[in-house]
Amino acid sequence: MVGLINFLNYRSFVLLTSLIFFSYLSFGQKDTIQTKNNFVSYKEKLGVYIYGISKINNFELEAKDYNSSLRYGPNENFNIGLGFNYKWLGTSIAFNFGFINNDKDIYGDSKSFDSQIDIFTRKYYINTNLQAYQGYYWENPDDFIKTWSISDSALVRPDIRTFNIGSSGIYIFNNQNFSFKAVYQNTERQINSAGSWLVGAKISLFEMDSDSSIIPKSIQKHYETSVNIRGISAINLGGSFGYTYTFIVKEYIYVNMALMLGLNLQAVSMRDFSENTTDSDAQISSNVLLRMGVGCNKPRYFYGLSLSTDSYLIKNPNDTQFSYSYGKFRIFYGRRFTI
Repeated sequence: MVGLINFLNYRSFVLLTSLIFFSYLSFGQKDTIQTKNNFVSYKEKLGVYIYGISKINNFELEAKDYNSSLRYGPNENFNIGLGFNYKWLGTSIAFNFGFINNDKDIYGDSKSFDSQIDIFTRKYYINTNLQAYQGYYWENPDDFIKTWSISDSALVRPDIRTFNIGSSGIYIFNNQNFSFKAVYQNTERQINSAGSWLVGAKISLFEMDSDSSIIPKSIQKHYETSVNIRGISAINLGGSFGYTYTFIVKEYIYVNMALMLGLNLQAVSMRDFSENTTDSDAQISSNVLLRMGVGCNKPRYFYGLSLSTDSYLIKNPNDTQFSYSYGKFRIFYGRRFTI
């Protein structure tokens, strides 16, 4: 889980403050929809919402003899869009506004295709992702060079490319009392606090490639065995186990966290600039899934924010620990209409 703090910036908190202010208009409303078990369903209402979203796509390389890791991330945009939910159908679209994302002269111009789809049912949570990025920058030079101010200048790498595709499925044991849909889709409301054990399976493919060493010359002394790395490929097949819980405060406010730890059967291939390839035997590696959501879910209004990340550890043949993460940070405000 790397580089997340960059997404919790002042824009997000300004938006959230505005949403909280407007949400006071909705207090005092009562649910008129029939309840079932521990839920109130809103699927018969049209939910329309405005939202802001930033995607997460980072990787890092640990320095064996130094207490830090080299971390790269793309110059991601904070996009603003509009979406709706009605019955089983939901869709959204977001746009990049130049007056918000105007830092290409410092962090470079990243090109990307990033699709992350979440499917929620009563018993299952299914996620699929497809990401292709080109153009990264060095996120943490000040961890190695204390006099470096990244706000003044950043080491931009337009040649670094990554590709990631995967799918995962999670089974929710306590599906009679706990709902992911109430937190991350807002098509229903969980009445009482409840949690659930989770078990899941996942498969993924990750690739990274570059035209020159990903190790900046100024810190190559900390990466003697990794200076010639040009590309990394990793296939993961594994499972995970964890727990999630949603606290309900004053009927309509919710706070959720989900954490899952997993093990993968992993195969890794590394390429250098002499086009030599080093393949590892099948090995055991690890992954971490984190979901967090907080908000207010009223009959007419709903608002909140959520953060989701999936992180994988790659044990490569050069004995240098490599990891990558992907996910998204989202903030939203919506209203429901009776049809």
